[in-house]
Formats: sequence, C-alpha cells, structure tokens
Amino acid sequence: MTFGLSILASVAALVLAAALHWALWRLGRRFPVILARRVARRRPLSTGEIITWQRNADLLLLPIKLAIWAAALYFVSERFSALAALRSRCAAVLQASFTRPLFAIGTQQFSALDFLLLPVALAGLWLAVSLVTWLFRSALLGSTRVEPSVKESLSNLLRYSLLLVGALVVLQLWGLDASTLAIAGSALGVGLGFGLRNIANNFISGVLIGLERPIKVGDYVEVGKFAGTVERVGARSTEIRTQDRVTILVPNSMFLETEVINWSHGDPTSRLRIQVGVAYGTPIAAMRAALLEVGQRHPEVLDDPAPEVQLAGFGESALLFELLVWTDDPREQSRIRSDLHLGVEAALRRAGIEIPYPHRVLQMASVQEFARGPAEAAAFDFSRRIWTEEDLAALAERMRGEGEGSGVAIEDRRYLLNLYPRCFVGREAVAWLRKQEGLGRREAIHVGRLMVEQGHFHHVLDEHPFDDGPFFYRFYADEQ
Repeated sequence: MTFGLSILASVAALVLAAALHWALWRLGRRFPVILARRVARRRPLSTGEIITWQRNADLLLLPIKLAIWAAALYFVSERFSALAALRSRCAAVLQASFTRPLFAIGTQQFSALDFLLLPVALAGLWLAVSLVTWLFRSALLGSTRVEPSVKESLSNLLRYSLLLVGALVVLQLWGLDASTLAIAGSALGVGLGFGLRNIANNFISGVLIGLERPIKVGDYVEVGKFAGTVERVGARSTEIRTQDRVTILVPNSMFLETEVINWSHGDPTSRLRIQVGVAYGTPIAAMRAALLEVGQRHPEVLDDPAPEVQLAGFGESALLFELLVWTDDPREQSRIRSDLHLGVEAALRRAGIEIPYPHRVLQMASVQEFARGPAEAAAFDFSRRIWTEEDLAALAERMRGEGEGSGVAIEDRRYLLNLYPRCFVGREAVAWLRKQEGLGRREAIHVGRLMVEQGHFHHVLDEHPFDDGPFFYRFYADEQ
C-alpha cells in the first residue's frame, strides 16, 4: 500500500472510531432515559434518576469505547512500519516491566503482573461467594420458615467464612505459604486488635443480635435519639428507616450497650399520654366527658384497654389532666397523637372549657423606635412565595397561553439536523417569569424546576433540568 493510501486509510479509521464513540455517547444519553421511562411507566423522572441511569450506562459502555480506540490505533500503526516498530518496542518494554521480578519472599518471586492479578482473583472470589450466599439464602433458606433476621445472620456467617477460606486459598496459590501468612498475622495481630476493635465489636454484636434476636427486620425501635423501622441487620451496622424516610446506620454495639425501646417486640400495644391544662374552677365531670369522647371516637384507639382520664397535678395557672389511650400500631403514634390534640382542642371549645395561658407583662417600645425607611424595611423582607400544586398548574396554563404577550413563545425549533416541534426555550421562559410574575432569576429557575417535578413540562431529551439557558422544553399537554 502506498504512503498516500495509508494516510487515507488511517484518517478513515480515526474518523470511524470518532463516529462510533459519538454514537455510543448518544446511546448512553438516550437509551437510559427510554429504559427509565419504561420502568417508571411514564411518570415524570427526576434529574437525579436520569443522571444515575446515564452514569451506569457510561460505565458499561466505557470498555467498548476503549476497545474501539485501541483497534483504531492498532490499525493505524499497521499501515506504517515506523509506528509498528514503536508499538512492538513499547509492548516489549511493558511486558518486561510487568514480568520482571520486583522482590522475593523465600523462594517465591513476585512481579508487577502478580500484583495486578491478585485484585482480579479476589474480586472473582467475592463474586463467587456472593452467588453462593444468594443461592443459600434464596434456594435453601427460602423454602423454610426461618425468620428473615436468622436468614440474614446465617447468610452473613456463611459469606465471611467462605471469604476467609477463599482468601487463604487465593494467597496460597498466589505464592504465599501458610507459614508466611502465620508470621504476618502474628505481626499484625496486635495492631489490628487495637485499630479494629470497634469493627470487631460491632461484628460480634451483629452475630449476637442475629442469634438472640432482640430486634429483627420490620421492628419499630428507638435507639438513642433515633426512631424508625429496622430495614436490615448487617455485619457491622443496622439500617433504620425513620418516619421522614431517612436511612440511619446505627452501629450494632449500640443495641447491646445502650437502652433500646423495641415497640414491636412481643406485644406491640402501647399507651399514649395526651396532656392538657384547664382553668381552675372547670367542672371535672364535663372535662372528663369531653376527653373520653375524643379518645373513644378515634378509629385507631383500642377499646380494650379503654381510654381513661387522670388528674396529673396542679399547675401554676391550670389543672393538669392526661388522656390515656392505647394503640397497637407504634409507627403511627405521632399521627394519632396529633389527631387527639386536634380533637381535644375542638372538644374543649365546643364545651366552653377554657385553656388558660400564663399572663405576661410586655413593655413595648414606641413606634418611632422601630420606624424605618422603605430601603431599610426591604432589607429585612425575606419572604418567599410558597407555590402549591394549584398555583403551578395555573402558572403552566398561563405559560401555554396563546396570543402575543400572553405566554412563552412555543414553536417548532431546529438544532443541528433535528427538528423539535412545539418547544420553548428555557432562557425565554425565565425572562417571561421575571416579567409576568415579578420573580427574581433564581426563584424563576426554582419555580420552573417545580413545574418539571410536577409533570407540566420537560426537556425534549430529558437530559437537562430547567435552567436559564438555550435548552428546549415541551409541555406534556402538547404531546397528546
């Protein structure tokens, strides 16, 4: 092949590699969105979900991209003898660098290639042990009536036992004999004992929790300042999901060394105390009847034990009563308590019973001391409008309004070789919100993103959140 044809072939190979790279990049941006929509069944996708799907797709496509460029560079080097010779020399240098012995332990010599193969072998061991553990938990333990916490404990014991034995086998095959491992273990034993004592404590605590089962998956517990449902009892920590849907990782040792309230252990029935103070001189019988009516009418308060009212004490300005009720769902305690508070307030108001409040003497400064000019008063105005779903829906209708000056400009837009019908530009929408609604730039962007989350419009490719930029967006109503 002549020199000119070699150059043309090399350029064509590089252009083809670049085109394939760009095609894979586009596939990594669009295919995860399509797949996520199918999984989500056409509900509006959040920006975090889209980014997560795209990041996973990029990781899967990265080896293919590297292989394409490696093949292109190999093809180019084959067209020129000088590049082929340089490639051979580089390959020889790399081979010598990876296979040359670096040091020896006893009679066994180790090279850089050995240190690259060791993590690969350990990763393969981890995958194999995970597969065996999954089969043990799903196939063997899944057909039994063993509780989930016991299954998790047995699975963890099997996993760590297989990992320990497998790691010893891999290290032996790698070149370290048992005597060397024993010497290294004795040398590191003291350091590991002091440095990893907390990890060992939590691990042993996790084993004891799995065997004794003071808590198990699904229990509603309070430990320290955290309260929530136990999601998983791991080897080192326990996952607790709070009522705010926040996952808290609590070290296992806390369940054995501190006081733990397990509302679901044994009998989940628990009692709630609703305190209320009334003015001195209030008829006790009317007060008790009003409180008992609130407790008896709530659908989630148990009839047995029955609600009762007790006089808790005498306050400075009020008689202190307690409404005592029972419930069998500890997860709903806060909501039931709120319902009872609302019911007590309404019942006392209907009965004409006064809830007293302490009297305070307030010394007010003159109005002139607080007088400020308009500029100074505006400096203390940090109010921000709260947008409800109805407000956002009405705002979306105004943005889609037809006619000059009534809404954003919605028309067919073209970018490169693609035509996007009935779209509007994010920068123009921000300007419209600032002009028509009197919003600042940041608040306009915030409101636009709220409308995206509520499912009023979206980016035409679902690749960008709402922003003040040259991005195309389309209303879902215009896609029907």
